[in-house]
Amino acid sequence: MARIDAIGHVNRLLVGVKFSAEAELPPAGTDLLANGQTVGHVTSAAWSPRLQSPLALAYVRRAQAKAGTSLNSTLGTATVTALPL
Repeated sequence: MARIDAIGHVNRLLVGVKFSAEAELPPAGTDLLANGQTVGHVTSAAWSPRLQSPLALAYVRRAQAKAGTSLNSTLGTATVTALPL
């Protein structure tokens, strides 16, 4: 709370992430990368029967938290999606 009062925002935001259909279910802690740098990590994930791909919640740096942002991981490409999923 002190950071929000002093700076006006937090550095990481909770976002939804949709992985490519070929990707395996990402375990908690899977790093998310942008431009070769780690910008976040998966907190939890589940398989979406409707979308036929893994969906996850992740904490991501504010600069990469916009819906539609493409991120990389060891499991393939992931796209930031708006919450609720």
